[in-house]
Amino acid sequence: MNIKMALAHILPKKYNLKFLIYYEEYQYIQEAISREKELKGWRREKKFTLIKENNPDLKDLSKELLEDYTYEDIQEILEALKENYKYE
Repeated sequence: MNIKMALAHILPKKYNLKFLIYYEEYQYIQEAISREKELKGWRREKKFTLIKENNPDLKDLSKELLEDYTYEDIQEILEALKENYKYE
């Protein structure tokens, strides 16, 4: 399962997000969770600086992230998430 693609579909629904302006890629979910915990401890200004350094125009990155995937790929990953992570 490709974690970045799965999260790109889950997070907007879960948190009512409109745009994806920053993301990081990790091979293992444990690394991503550790980084998420680190970022949660940061002040808003530091987070915004990180985003602006990587995406100065604040463009929506969701299409770029998902451009190589078919509808069937997305369905397969969402089914795996439902089975493995109890995602609804």
